[in-house]
Amino acid sequence: MIISCIPFISTVTPITAVIPIIIVLCVSAIREIIEDLKRHRSDKEFNNKKFSTITDGIETIRSSKNIVVGDLVILTKNEIIPCDCVPIYSSLPDGICKVETAALDGETSLKTVYVPKQLSKSSENSTLDFKGMLECGFPTSNFNDFKGCFKFNGENIITLDSKNLLLQGSVLRKTDKVIAVVCYTGKYTKQSLNSSKPINKNSTLDHRLNQFVLSTVFFQLILCSIMAGFASWKYKNVIQDEGYWYLHSIDPQWSTTTYSIKKFFGYFNLISYTIPISVGVTIEVCRFIQGNIMEMDDDFKIKEFDSEGTEKVVGMKTNNCSMIEEMGGVQYILSDKTGTLTFVFLYN
Repeated sequence: MIISCIPFISTVTPITAVIPIIIVLCVSAIREIIEDLKRHRSDKEFNNKKFSTITDGIETIRSSKNIVVGDLVILTKNEIIPCDCVPIYSSLPDGICKVETAALDGETSLKTVYVPKQLSKSSENSTLDFKGMLECGFPTSNFNDFKGCFKFNGENIITLDSKNLLLQGSVLRKTDKVIAVVCYTGKYTKQSLNSSKPINKNSTLDHRLNQFVLSTVFFQLILCSIMAGFASWKYKNVIQDEGYWYLHSIDPQWSTTTYSIKKFFGYFNLISYTIPISVGVTIEVCRFIQGNIMEMDDDFKIKEFDSEGTEKVVGMKTNNCSMIEEMGGVQYILSDKTGTLTFVFLYN
């Protein structure tokens, strides 16, 4: 494209080289924008999800993004927990809470989180009148690392550990109601601290395409060198010395070296179309279409329960289509038996 913009070298108009590059960049940018909008819509949906909270003894309905440290949040069965919090009341006996942490660590089996032992026998009304101070350690990314304590009147102290912490992103299961004290929100939750910046990766197809383009460029350089050499020889030995009897006499304007350089880049510009620019556009479009087909595929849909206990069908989501063709190269799947029941038969 740069060579096309230099009149001394270019043999074509610049617009013929600029338009294909612009089309490729626009198609790629549009796909990235659509994927970013999907992620933004998902984040916005979670941030605007409504929860019942109690602040200064007053119960209000707040969006997840407006919950702050120190609030009492009321959670119901099948709700996604909006922040890291410590339960102080559970509708289950002995102050236990059942949660599913599949979104955090892949574990489908339910885990148990406990209300502090000293508060496990408290009723819901007495819990709402709860007054005290919660002290927590510095937020860390380790799910099993949590230290804190409740203080009452500066004397009574209840120690807390990771078994007393409800994590953001986990789902409350088999527990009708939980009241919890918010201790970490936003970027200080363990889920946020464990989220890393996305890494740019190239698929096998991208690597092969890059190798093909490099080999094409290498072949193009060799071909241009040969053609420029013949052009330089013709310019020096024929045009300057003898000329062609059937052409007008040509007044040499450049030296042989300058002429050969001009011809080299001129030929390079002419045969640059051997590099398949349209392949990039085709691959981007195919990946986007494949991602949408996978989202609509019934075989990828499962049944889940929402916060109201209503069963609904949920399909898969393609957050990034840049490596979607890698799924076709999977030959083996290794999986452990976490969360499953195993029968072992022994034979003699």
